[in-house]
Amino acid sequence: MGPYPTEEQLDLDTINPGKETVTLLPGASIFASSESFAMIRGDYMDVTIFGATQVSWAGGIANSVVSGKSVKGIGGATDLVSDPGKTKVIAVTEHCAKGGSPKVFKQCSLPLAGARAVDRTITAGGFRCQSGEWRT
Repeated sequence: MGPYPTEEQLDLDTINPGKETVTLLPGASIFASSESFAMIRGDYMDVTIFGATQVSWAGGIANSVVSGKSVKGIGGATDLVSDPGKTKVIAVTEHCAKGGSPKVFKQCSLPLAGARAVDRTITAGGFRCQSGEWRT
């Protein structure tokens, strides 16, 4: 993905997973969300990597926000983590939220997209295997 578009470059059909309009760099490839869900549901994906709002120590993942705030929507996370036995799930997030609060918890407070679904959590502070070990 490229930078945010100028007004002349704006294409409302070219969005990132956060539903923000973006541009494409040379060599980029995109496809419709219907195709991505067909790949996920058809067991064509071995690994999925996506952003998380919260991750629990036990591998629970929440990637939506609380109602009444800036809503990104649940999106396809439930599909991405629906079969952790077949698909390795890697959650990527900032180590702390903007206010300094943690994003990795003993238990998530937001609605879960999946429980015990995350194999590895990667943050700016390091990464955590689901064995519980943090590495920098």
